[in-house]
Amino acid sequence: MKEKERSFTVVASSVGITGGRYIAEEPLVAGRHAGRQLLRQANANSAHFKLGETTRSPGGAENNKVFRYHVVRKLKSKADTKTFVNPDGTKVVFKALYDYTISSESDDSAAAPPATRKAASAKAAASAKAASAKAASARAPSARSQRPASAPASEPPSPPAAATPAA
Repeated sequence: MKEKERSFTVVASSVGITGGRYIAEEPLVAGRHAGRQLLRQANANSAHFKLGETTRSPGGAENNKVFRYHVVRKLKSKADTKTFVNPDGTKVVFKALYDYTISSESDDSAAAPPATRKAASAKAAASAKAASAKAASARAPSARSQRPASAPASEPPSPPAAATPAA
């Protein structure tokens, strides 16, 4: 590895493939290689993935960053062909069938100013509270579940029998 080169690996992807080692000076260049490889292996047309830096640095692993990307491939209307001649004189023809587009995704909460982050975290907390309340209400027993097994479902539950006075 050259002095300015950095090492990256896929730490998570929407197509379920991780790993690999991609070496480049910039994360976007490594992301292009990783994105093309992911789409080829998964036979997919788009994927979201996280590319983590694995370069050994003096500060340790905490200095290594994670970059988020979205890659899309589209079938070309006409394949590009390139012909190469090997040293032994044989011709090799390569066909490029797809165009690849990669875009960087940012973590919206990390890129936002502090006031926006606070509002986003309050909104997330409120939605989590609402989800837990909904789950709790789903677990609460209903009147239907308290009906005796002998009573038909179409009739309402009968009131408890009144005690008759003994004469």
